[in-house]
Amino acid sequence: PLVQAGNTPSPPSTPLVQLCIVRPRQRRRFSSTMLSLLVDEGLSRLDLSAPAQARRAPLLPISTQIVASLIFTAMWCMLCPLVQAICSRTRWFHFLKEKDHMVCTLKIVRSIYGIFVTIAAAVEVYIGQRVTDDILWSVTPSSELALLVSAGFFNFEVLSMFYTYSINKQWDNSLFVHHVLGMWGTHVITFTSCSHFFGLGVLIEEISTPFTFVSWILQKAGKSHTKSFLVNQFAMCTVWFFCRMCVDVYLWASFWSIRDRIMAGEANGYFLFQYTLGLFILTLWLNPYWMYMKTKKLVQVLKPRLVGGKIATSPRSKKD
Repeated sequence: PLVQAGNTPSPPSTPLVQLCIVRPRQRRRFSSTMLSLLVDEGLSRLDLSAPAQARRAPLLPISTQIVASLIFTAMWCMLCPLVQAICSRTRWFHFLKEKDHMVCTLKIVRSIYGIFVTIAAAVEVYIGQRVTDDILWSVTPSSELALLVSAGFFNFEVLSMFYTYSINKQWDNSLFVHHVLGMWGTHVITFTSCSHFFGLGVLIEEISTPFTFVSWILQKAGKSHTKSFLVNQFAMCTVWFFCRMCVDVYLWASFWSIRDRIMAGEANGYFLFQYTLGLFILTLWLNPYWMYMKTKKLVQVLKPRLVGGKIATSPRSKKD
């Protein structure tokens, strides 16, 4: 329709439409203004992974989180020679082959991390329950610290796998996938601040690491036939079932309990993708596979001892 003189409509307020209808000289000036605005403001506000209500600021700036994770990575790296120096003063360490010294050191460091993160996560999730108020967005300084230490640890684990492979040419695909998922997940959760509850819930599963180390060192010492190995293997399988596989079921149930909020788009998209993929891999592949291998070893040790329904005690097992 024709527009009468003196009644020209005002230009739209949308910046993109204004950019299209202004004159060329004004358009160039307007474009430079918009470009400088984007440069000044940065792209941090352009979060395409989730709608507006899911954009929560992390407890620490991302740059600080990156520096902290690198510092903790260096800390775990420096812990290795310290542990090896202490172990070299013990008798049992010299019974190992030289190529097993580094593997033993890494397993001890892994056990130290497992004890630390289990205590930290249990306090936040089950004892203090400070991250259960809002399992999608609750954050505490303690949970932030635990996840940053974990991020540094999994950085260290991935690096150590490549280093040990260059020495003994041994590689474990399942362990590598586990470490990559841990590294990826801890960084995503700290960067997006969504959800410390699920992140710490998964990290509680690292409680099995001390039992894995004891099992490994007893096998290397030739004591896989002893009662000590049998008790540790039984305890490890029990811990694996209740603190790994049952925890996976609990996390899936917790995830299902907030399905309405997830369907409404409240969860961060990066976290949602990483968490569902990682938990699927843990539930359907890693934990059942490792549970099968450890239970198989337990049966192999237990079967020769079963005589008439009782455990036969060998002379060597009495000494142990």
